[in-house]
Amino acid sequence: MGQFDNSSSRLYFAVGMLRLGLLLLVGLTTSPAWAQTSEGADKKRIDPFEVARKTPLDEKTSNLEKLLSKQRSDVSRTAGFLREARADKDLVRANCLEQKLKLLSALLKLSEASAQKLVEAVANRNDDMVDQSYAKLLIASQRSGAIAAEANQCVGATAVFSGTTEITVNQDEAIGAADPTSSVIPPPVVNTPPVSSSF
Repeated sequence: MGQFDNSSSRLYFAVGMLRLGLLLLVGLTTSPAWAQTSEGADKKRIDPFEVARKTPLDEKTSNLEKLLSKQRSDVSRTAGFLREARADKDLVRANCLEQKLKLLSALLKLSEASAQKLVEAVANRNDDMVDQSYAKLLIASQRSGAIAAEANQCVGATAVFSGTTEITVNQDEAIGAADPTSSVIPPPVVNTPPVSSSF
């Protein structure tokens, strides 16, 4: 009983994927941070379904590949960061990036499925399905951008490193060639205290 048989491991995997799907569903259906305003309830929240309804069909189809390519580049960049973290044996960074990569990959699959449905809906002239698929694609793309930014935070300062630093020191000839940081330490002064007792 200590080892999993093949059916148990498949069940464990299926439960894990179900949990990931539910997490994505909750994340996509709740109010994201980009849609909230700092002014409060007096300003309207940006509704991706309303944006999808107002966007012309030719713009939807032209944005389709742009949105997917951006998500694909986020996935590949995060995978590269993960490879570097594993090569550096940085477990904290690797765990953080692995979680972000799983989310980005799931969002990319969702976007690709929505893009496929959008193409089919355009062929079938189903405007409601076109709007719904485009809205899903927008939501997944915006969420993917937020997760990619979180992945950059996982990487931290290593992503900003631009190479080795070279320092050049120019010394004024008037000062001299002596090193100003080296100082001559005088010998210690030892004072012997007077004898206090005759013993």
